[in-house]
Amino acid sequence: MKRAVAFLDGQNVHNSLKALGLQEKDVDWSRLFARVLPTGHELVRSYWYHVRDVSEFDPATPKAARYCPPGVDEEAFLDEARRWHEAEHSRLMQLQRVVHRQLMLDYDAVEFRYRGVLRVNPFRRERLGEKGLDVGMAADMVALADRFDTAILFSGDADFAPVVQVLKDRLRRVVQVTIERGKPGSTPRSAAREMRVLVDAVHTLYETEITDSERGLLRS
Repeated sequence: MKRAVAFLDGQNVHNSLKALGLQEKDVDWSRLFARVLPTGHELVRSYWYHVRDVSEFDPATPKAARYCPPGVDEEAFLDEARRWHEAEHSRLMQLQRVVHRQLMLDYDAVEFRYRGVLRVNPFRRERLGEKGLDVGMAADMVALADRFDTAILFSGDADFAPVVQVLKDRLRRVVQVTIERGKPGSTPRSAAREMRVLVDAVHTLYETEITDSERGLLRS
């Protein structure tokens, strides 16, 4: 029996499910993993990646004064920015303590790994995207390559193209999984064409397949 390991880009999965009106807790992940597992393989682990925390709050940055509206007390403005930053930190910690732990309790194969940070601009109340997660995830994929035959990559991000090529050069197969709106036959939109060409196989899960009342992948 060949060994497969799943690598999930948490934000990519979250956004794909959100487009379908779903959350991670709505999905039966055991059934979903079984649906995409190549024939003759066993799934030995599913590494689910998420940012560790938000970027640091720096009240001394020049941005603080630049973003402070005219006529607003700068100290009060900084206090508001600090409170927003603390709320973002608390939101991520709550997500890790409640949602992620519950998923690991419900599904034995799932293990969350925290890499990188969520870049934020607290002075404009903005989330700017992840930094370091892709690099950390790619590094793990290469480091673990001798322990699996096939990597199941849950992401359509072209940033993973270099690590996919490294795995292929080490004679490992890579299966890409994407979650799409619509039904089979619809044009896939969530994966970069470069990735779909590079990987060994693409498994697209469409909305109708996930939500089907009889053969779907939702928790009952």
